[in-house]
Amino acid sequence: MNRSYAKYNAAMSRISVLALLCVSATSFAELTIDNIKNKETLRYSVALIRGKADGYRVSVVNASNKRPDGKNQVLTFEGKYVTIIELVPGKNKLTVTSKGETKELELTYKPMKTDYKVNVVYITAKDGDTKYPSPFVDDDQDYKGRLDTAAKLMQTFTAEQMNMLGYGRKTFNLDLDKDGKVKIQTVGYPLPVDELRKKDGGELWNMFYEWLDKQFPMNRNKNMAIMGFTSYDGATKKVYAHTALGGGGEALFGSSPLYTWPKNLNDVERAFTNDTLIDTSKSHDDSAYRSTFWGVAATTIGATLHETGHTFGFPHIDDPYDIMSRGFDHFNRFFTSYEPKSLRNKEIVKFNENERAHWAPFYAAQLSVHPWFQPDGVKGKDQGEPTIKVVEGNVAITAKNGLTLVCCQQGDPVGKRWFKLVKGDYSTTIDELRKASSIEGAFTIRVFDKLGNMKDYEVK
Repeated sequence: MNRSYAKYNAAMSRISVLALLCVSATSFAELTIDNIKNKETLRYSVALIRGKADGYRVSVVNASNKRPDGKNQVLTFEGKYVTIIELVPGKNKLTVTSKGETKELELTYKPMKTDYKVNVVYITAKDGDTKYPSPFVDDDQDYKGRLDTAAKLMQTFTAEQMNMLGYGRKTFNLDLDKDGKVKIQTVGYPLPVDELRKKDGGELWNMFYEWLDKQFPMNRNKNMAIMGFTSYDGATKKVYAHTALGGGGEALFGSSPLYTWPKNLNDVERAFTNDTLIDTSKSHDDSAYRSTFWGVAATTIGATLHETGHTFGFPHIDDPYDIMSRGFDHFNRFFTSYEPKSLRNKEIVKFNENERAHWAPFYAAQLSVHPWFQPDGVKGKDQGEPTIKVVEGNVAITAKNGLTLVCCQQGDPVGKRWFKLVKGDYSTTIDELRKASSIEGAFTIRVFDKLGNMKDYEVK
């Protein structure tokens, strides 16, 4: 039986509440805020708050933000909660409440001052139609809200990961409007929709690359591009104009999963706990065989970040929970305390902290010195890229801008790896690098300077 989109969302909210009440009623804890300290300064707009709570629900209100995303309410699971809240520039007065207990939290949001950014682009065909595929005939088609929310989740996820690894809450910059929304660049490619749907992912990525570069120059933009002209044929189970490719300044993904993505911050819990099964006669099942709405949302938002990771210069990696491997399937786990049932798991899944999606230490070290991750931009006159000289097994690495990081990596996916944060020029030997990294055979030396310039050297 078909239900309207609005009735469906309301019903799912009630179902999610009842399910969580059943699984969370047996465990309680004192209200805590475990991941963020009072009077911290954030350089991005969505704060994640994680802790324990003695109650079924946790509410957070930002008295400084009167917009809808200035308050949120989530359910606890076995005495734990994860919530997100939108900040406004300046000081933000937050109140976290559960079962009569209250915690006050003051956070300062200081917007980044850099012209390096991740630019969110929605590509339509020549006709300008922005509709994405959906099983709901009355879908609200709020692609801007869904892209805004997903991009902010990726930004916050990255900031928290960097902080957990000791680099502070460094993350990439998003271009926001006066209302705090990500500026979604809606642009039409000059070909009819039927022509675009005939092309494969590689063709589309290549076609768009130079075109995007002219509009949003890639020397300052990593273009996270979603194709609004994706379509799905339920009879043949074939999806058209859908791909997942990234590199250089372009990360390209299709729009078939957008209907499962949260449309605002208050919708994140629902989206990541929605265990409705995918009807493949109506929708593309891109869920890593979990075949649920939450599985599609988790995999595809995570995969979009994965492709953006390629634009930061990262190959795949053998760490199973890293974003640059299939860890992107578990993007949801960073924003929830459990996983709902699915076709892969007939019961609720409880997971450990090390089973959530993450950025591996090897990549986090590179992000820490990457030009896209400096909140106030890179400073200083560029005197050229670093140099790596290898003579009879001796390695001399110099950088006129100042050296910051030396890495070794092998393979794609990257297997054995090693890194060292440095100050000033660095000398070593190939044998010492092999010993430090346990690498045998060919490998890559990768170095960064203070301006984020990267240089690779292939050791045969």
